[in-house]
Amino acid sequence: MDYSSQMDVINGEQMEMLIASAGVDTAKMILDAFWKSNNEIVAAMTAHLDNENFVEASASAHALKGSAANLGATQVADRAKTIETACRAQDIAAARAAFEKVDADIQATRQAFDSLLVSKAA
Repeated sequence: MDYSSQMDVINGEQMEMLIASAGVDTAKMILDAFWKSNNEIVAAMTAHLDNENFVEASASAHALKGSAANLGATQVADRAKTIETACRAQDIAAARAAFEKVDADIQATRQAFDSLLVSKAA
């Protein structure tokens, strides 16, 4: 599969390795857990940024960055890194500006992973 259109969103090769070793069904279960975790982390980050709690917002961004990087969700991981860096600098404007793009990043990532899973299940 050509990943050139998805390279900025996901690392398709990383997900392909997971599918090859664990199978499509297990990869889907892992992604389901990832999406649930993302929802919880994003909700926490929303509250922390609203309260300008930079320590906790940074920790939430770090958690999102790590879980995204582990699955090859590069766009989400990069955005989370930007948020984490802004929080460490106590730059609420930059943190909020980056955070506003997280939902779109997650949707694009979900579409890319779903497309990959569909192609592997066929």
